[in-house]
Parts: sequence; structure tokens; C-alpha cells
Amino acid sequence: SGDLALSMATFLPGISATVWINGCNANTLVPIYYKDICVPPLLFDVNRVKMTPLGLADIGDVMNDPIVIPIERAPGSFMFIMSEADRNWQSAYYARLACDRLKSHGKNNYELVSGLLWWGT
Repeated sequence: SGDLALSMATFLPGISATVWINGCNANTLVPIYYKDICVPPLLFDVNRVKMTPLGLADIGDVMNDPIVIPIERAPGSFMFIMSEADRNWQSAYYARLACDRLKSHGKNNYELVSGLLWWGT
């Protein structure tokens, strides 16, 4: 739902702050349409699924490079909270891409909070 939060902050009026937690900076699975704009979905490659020693599927690297949501258009502030150990997808990479995008457009309306969380044994 991080992609939906970023899309709402970008395209809908009246949103002054967005908190994004371990999300993606691109739309996942389906395109998002707003007026005459279409942000295409983030695609994935199942051939990049890896198996852990415990026999679990590690899908952290299956996503292709994102076509990002144009968050530089958003008037509000962003807080990106991400884990360095997220194996669902590369949320640390996506958070840094989002911050880099804002910075490259002269924006300073964001904060990046990172941590290393591990739920394994």
C-alpha cells in the first residue's frame, strides 16, 4: 500500500503528509490512472526467486527496476521508514530512490528513517 499512499500524495489535493513503511515507490501489479496520467505497474521475474536453506522462497530480488511515481509533484511532506533486512522486496533501495528523486527536483520535504530488523531465527 506504500505505492497507493505515494500516488495519493502525488495526485490528490489536500494531503499534507505521507508515511511510507517498507513499501515501493512504483505501482505494484496494476497501473494507476489519474486523469490523463497512467503510471504503469512494476513487473517481476519469477526466475529470480531464491530458496533459503530452510526451503522458504526469498522473493527480495524478483522485482524489475521501477517506473517510479512522480512524487516530486506532491506538495506535502514524506517520511520513508525502511528496513535494511526486508526480504519481501528491496524497500531500502526503493526508499533511497524516492529520496534521490525528490532531491534531484530540489525538494527537501522528506525524511529517511532506516533500521535493521530481523524476524528470523
